[in-house]
Amino acid sequence: MFGQALAMHRRVAGLTQEDLSALSGVSVRTIQALESGSSRNAQHSTALLLADALRLGPDDQQWFLSGARRRRSGV
Repeated sequence: MFGQALAMHRRVAGLTQEDLSALSGVSVRTIQALESGSSRNAQHSTALLLADALRLGPDDQQWFLSGARRRRSGV
């Protein structure tokens, strides 16, 4: 589900995976893995980088981040 949301927001923004990688600092390989579903959840910090690069509004960002893995306390 996170990967589908990522791909949709990326396409709406008119970005390629390479563009998003350059804007976010997240590797193309990670973006590909998330979008293909081979990696089901993004770390919360990765999702934040992607959300910022996609320039999501507050509501979209909150929904987008809810699909990411939450950081464990103390980690």
